[in-house]
Amino acid sequence: TGTVAKGPGLQVKANVDMGNADISDVSDGAGVKKVVRAKYGQLKYCYEKSLRSNPQLSGRVEIEFVVGRGGRVTTAGIFANTTGDSPFGECLRGKILRWKFPSTVSGNIRYPFIFTPSS
Repeated sequence: TGTVAKGPGLQVKANVDMGNADISDVSDGAGVKKVVRAKYGQLKYCYEKSLRSNPQLSGRVEIEFVVGRGGRVTTAGIFANTTGDSPFGECLRGKILRWKFPSTVSGNIRYPFIFTPSS
């Protein structure tokens, strides 16, 4: 915990909560959740990086992505972004595009993430 202030070299604290994903059309929902939990740090990195220049940044970003054969993310897009920060959303999308899921996972996923600065 601590105070969030502006500046490139400052330490910031962030909370990232994972909402209820729409994984009803996915072959292995448990596999999806496991990977998202494992990759949580990448999303937190994007958020903390954005907080350095905008300490009030908070909101919900919902990302839609498709996992194809071999567990690779084939497409990803921002479905909703209440933060109003497009570069932040693009950082999240870019991270998710690199994710690899177990080969048992395939289908369309819409995952919400809620971002709030720690106090």
